[in-house]
Amino acid sequence: MTQRLIGASLIVLGGSLYGLALARTLHARLREVRELVDALHLLAAEIAHVRAPLPEALERVARASRGTVRVLFSELGAAVARCSEGPIGGVWSAVLAAWADQSSLEGEEIDVLQRLGGLIGRTGVDDQVRALRHAAERLGTIANRLESSVERDARLRLYLGVAGGVTLAILLV
Repeated sequence: MTQRLIGASLIVLGGSLYGLALARTLHARLREVRELVDALHLLAAEIAHVRAPLPEALERVARASRGTVRVLFSELGAAVARCSEGPIGGVWSAVLAAWADQSSLEGEEIDVLQRLGGLIGRTGVDDQVRALRHAAERLGTIANRLESSVERDARLRLYLGVAGGVTLAILLV
């Protein structure tokens, strides 16, 4: 009987931890989107006011960023510096695809960044700044939408994890 109780407790605990992990991904996604908005505003300022070359601007943004956003801009800066004269869009896409696997972002946010990569380095300074600000605005809208639902959805995922663990424990024990 004690073994069954311990087993059921572990199943409920596992379900609860799974629900908690799912809830944390929502908070991480919101944090990353907010950090990306800040980084894109900073990149726009670097390009518009400092007139720094793109690899240098990307490295400065990387140093000012945190977490996975720092990794993204650092890798972009290094890849763009290596690419020198070629089209930046392909390099941007490759780095973004590799980075997306370690990020909490989903398709909508990645799509915004993917479209931005087609414009960066190919157009004039004003058009690049406009594209960066537009991407930051779109990501800001996504962040506001996420912020309004993240607490509710995180709580729901946590409760579903606990309920799933309890249900599984009842069925197995």
